[in-house]
Amino acid sequence: MAMLIYRYLKAHPKYAEECVPQLCMAIDIPNATIYRAGMAQARLWKTVEASCAEVKRVWPTIEPPTNYNGPRIVPRAA
Repeated sequence: MAMLIYRYLKAHPKYAEECVPQLCMAIDIPNATIYRAGMAQARLWKTVEASCAEVKRVWPTIEPPTNYNGPRIVPRAA
């Protein structure tokens, strides 16, 4: 989350004149741990991209819950 916050602020400079990775934080309250965006983002970004690719791959195979009341889901052609 901290890295995503950093990426967002860096991409939208009107919200942050200067974006410093060390000041972009995510707080794990139950474990009392603070995670900062840090400088080693390349490896973490590759992990995020791989996770997104996996979700994209399996998403079409997931059935909505029986109590789903959102918009109609149209299956995509493979």
